Amino acid sequence: MNVQNNKKALSYVLLVLTTLFWGAGFVFNNMAVEANAPTGFVNTVRFAVATLLVGLIFGKRIVTNKKTLLYGAIGGASLACAFCLQYFALGFTTPANNSFFTSIYIAFVPIFYWITAKKRPNWTMFVGVAVAIAGLAILNFGNTPDVAHKPKEWLGNLLTIGSAVFFAIQIVVTDKALSSNTVDTASLTFWQIAMTAVFSALYTAAFEVHTTNWAALDWKALAIALAYLAVLGTGFAYPSQIFAQKHLHPATCSLIMSLEGVVGAIASVIARIDHFSWYLLVGGLLVTLSIVIVEVLPYYLNKLRK
Repeated sequence: MNVQNNKKALSYVLLVLTTLFWGAGFVFNNMAVEANAPTGFVNTVRFAVATLLVGLIFGKRIVTNKKTLLYGAIGGASLACAFCLQYFALGFTTPANNSFFTSIYIAFVPIFYWITAKKRPNWTMFVGVAVAIAGLAILNFGNTPDVAHKPKEWLGNLLTIGSAVFFAIQIVVTDKALSSNTVDTASLTFWQIAMTAVFSALYTAAFEVHTTNWAALDWKALAIALAYLAVLGTGFAYPSQIFAQKHLHPATCSLIMSLEGVVGAIASVIARIDHFSWYLLVGGLLVTLSIVIVEVLPYYLNKLRK
C-alpha cells in the first residue's frame, strides 16, 4: 500500500511539473522564433535529443515490431505537423494565445472518437465545445473591435487550432494502438518521438537547408531554448506523463493538464511578451473551463449517480 501511495504521490508531482514545463515551453518556443530559427530545424534538434533521453530512460523495454513502427510513424507524423503549425503560429500570434488555442486539443479528442468509433459523446462535450468557442472568440476578437487590424493574429490563432487538431489525432492514434494490446507504452512513446525527429528532419532537408540564413540565427538564445524544449519539455515531460497516467485517474490527469494554457499565459506575461488584459483572463478561463467540462465533469457526474 505504501509503495502504491508513493507512486501516486510521485505521479502528482511529475504531472504538475510536466504541466509547468509544457506551459512555460511556449515562452521558449517564442525565444526560438525570435532567434530566427526555422521550425523544422528546431523540432529536429528537440526531438532528436529527446529520443536519446527517452531511449536511456526506457532502455531494453523498447521493442521494435511492425505494429509499433506503424503506430509510431502515424503518431510521429501527427506530432511533427502539430509542432510545426504551433511554431509557425508563434510568428503571428502571442505565446498566451498560442497556449490557450493549443490546449483546446483536449476538447477535440471526444469529437474524433465520435467520428471514428461512431459513439455519440456525452452531452458535456457539446457544452464544453460551446464554452471553448466563446473563450476562443474572446481571445481572438477581444483585443480590439476593429478586426481589420488583426489579420496576422487571426492567422496565428488559426494555425494554432490546426496544431490542436493534429495533437488530438495523435492522442486518438495512441489510444487505439495501446488498446489493441499489441503495442506497449514505452516502445510507442520512444518511436513516436523518434519518428517526429525523422519527419522534422525530412522537412528541414526539403525546405529549410538552402533557404535559411544560418549566419543570421541567434545561436546563444536558440541553444537555451532548445535545451529547455528538448530536455524538460520533451525528454522529461513525455515519460513523466506516461508514468502519471498509469497511477492516476484520467479525470485527475486532465484536470491538472488543463492548466497548461494558464501556465503558458502567466509565463508569457511574466516574460513581458504578453500584457495582462481582461479579455486574456476571461477568454483563457473559459477555454480552461471547457476542458474541465469535457474531460472531468462526466467522471464526477457518473460518481454522483452511483
